[in-house]
Amino acid sequence: MDEIKRIRTEKGMTQGDLSIKSGISQALICMYETGNRRPTPLKFEILARALGCHVSDLNEKLNEKIQTLIETIDGLTDQQLKDVNEFVEFLKWKRLQKKEFGIYE
Repeated sequence: MDEIKRIRTEKGMTQGDLSIKSGISQALICMYETGNRRPTPLKFEILARALGCHVSDLNEKLNEKIQTLIETIDGLTDQQLKDVNEFVEFLKWKRLQKKEFGIYE
């Protein structure tokens, strides 16, 4: 995640400094920065606190997804929003079934 590294270096911190301040191992921070691992929502929150920034500052892709979602649902009726929510729940259920039964596309 380029944003983690960018903000960390702007603050003059090493990975070791961030590790000490956040309690997250330096190896894991390195994996986040190189894109080999993705932080969980809790780890994003911990990193944001340690870096003195907002979670959204660390996750530009999430911001882009949120903006796309807002643009997509803007202007929908309440019933259409309910339908969208039900479809999203179906997709989540479908993903869970694939994981549970080892089905891959």
